Amino acid sequence: MSDIVILDIGIGNVKSILNRLKLLNYNVITSKNSKEIMNSRVLILPGVGNFGYFMDQIDFFNLRNVIKSFAKEKEKKVIGICLGMHILFSKSSESKSKNGLGLIEGEVIKFHNCANNIGYLNINPLNKNFLKLNKKSRYYFCHSFYVKLSDDYIIANSYMRGEKFPSIIKKKNIYGIQFHPEISNYEGNQIFNSILLNENNSTIIN
Repeated sequence: MSDIVILDIGIGNVKSILNRLKLLNYNVITSKNSKEIMNSRVLILPGVGNFGYFMDQIDFFNLRNVIKSFAKEKEKKVIGICLGMHILFSKSSESKSKNGLGLIEGEVIKFHNCANNIGYLNINPLNKNFLKLNKKSRYYFCHSFYVKLSDDYIIANSYMRGEKFPSIIKKKNIYGIQFHPEISNYEGNQIFNSILLNENNSTIIN
């Protein structure tokens, strides 16, 4: 039994997440097997791709209810990275006819200036005490859609051409990370460790 499963349904940055977590010495596998998913402690939904196609693949492998059941177990964790974060929501303007998982209330919308946000950016951590976040650190982003949701779930924001968007969110045992921690160097490692190792006494570093 693996501690961490990265969902592998033929889409997303599965290998790069796998390689990063192995370097950090985590017990991790990639899988689309429902039993392996349910027997794990953490499920990671990878990023990169199209919202509608990702959900089509989830439905093709009959994993929609599996993921929802997994998320209901309080001792487990779901981590969505980039597109994996977007499918935590019900709707996206990227694929208006396809429903997401609906695990968090909100919507996925496109940047108003229709630009792609690609490159390293700072994040602005809010005063929520669960991650070791450094305002001076930079994280790698690659997206043109972002989530709009209640401020209660936002851990950190970022800005793209003056437009604010959530970069880290959390609802109970469900986490969303808009950037790619697997290619964000030491800072990305710190994000993984803070979530996976239950470092709940962390503070914001100014």
